[in-house]
Amino acid sequence: LAPACCLLDPDILLSVLIENVYNSISLNLKPVSMRMFSTKKNVVRLPELVDKLAASSGCTKVEAKKNLRASFQVIQDALLEGSNVHIPEFGSLEVRERAARTVTLRGEVRQLNESKGIGFKISNKFKEKLN
Repeated sequence: LAPACCLLDPDILLSVLIENVYNSISLNLKPVSMRMFSTKKNVVRLPELVDKLAASSGCTKVEAKKNLRASFQVIQDALLEGSNVHIPEFGSLEVRERAARTVTLRGEVRQLNESKGIGFKISNKFKEKLN
């Protein structure tokens, strides 16, 4: 038999591992890059999305996870090709370019290279529901 940890989703295993590492550190300092592992209760992660998708579509959790990951991959591929992605009643995603710039961080001047990022524009229908 495989150990129980091998049967877990790698995403869940990683977040549990990081949480345990933080609990063992005596200082309350967390690296900035670890913000995505927030313990806020209003964060919806992949397992919750899979559960909701499976419940609303009537498919199994395995199928829901496969379909969700495939959807994200299609969106990512389209953005990498330079296309904008428009999802009706949700919003639009597009690749945005940031120019090179100089910033001051903790008294130290740093030069940031030009980079690309993903921009999101909410649809009017979603904005109305939100407000």
